[in-house]
Amino acid sequence: MAKKKIDLGMIATLCAAVLGVIAIIMLALPAIANKLSTDTVYSGWDVAFGLTEKATVGGATISREIFKFSFMNVLTYLLVIAGIACTVLNYLGKGGKYMNLIATVTFLLAGIFFFLVIPFSMPNVGGEATIEEIAELKEEFFKLGAGAIIGGICSILAAVASGYKAFIAK
Repeated sequence: MAKKKIDLGMIATLCAAVLGVIAIIMLALPAIANKLSTDTVYSGWDVAFGLTEKATVGGATISREIFKFSFMNVLTYLLVIAGIACTVLNYLGKGGKYMNLIATVTFLLAGIFFFLVIPFSMPNVGGEATIEEIAELKEEFFKLGAGAIIGGICSILAAVASGYKAFIAK
């Protein structure tokens, strides 16, 4: 009876895709937490696409913009989506021999960008604050949330799995 050989490259490809999907799900978890208040957290969606709070006071609606749109935070999730797409194309046998290399690079960049969510965020400080003042406020008030940490770890692990398929598995 012949033993069937396990294809570790395909298992690595599937692991990379699953880890990429987990990283995308981190849009819903806290990406940034307030250092001063343990109850105040902002999801990946809030810091990437912006957040405006609205309150009704005496019949009047007051809105306050907390975060503005951040292209770099959106780019983080777009890189993960591109990595997943390259991984799936490679699994299906389409896209050429460089698809795993492209997936590895996009997952690795996304993993790094997940850990840079605070510098990439665009809080609305109002007035004419300088870049240095905004950077000091970010450092003083914000810390990395669980969603950004888990997303970064999953993306880097997906890069390792794609890299295994690209460089080691034949």
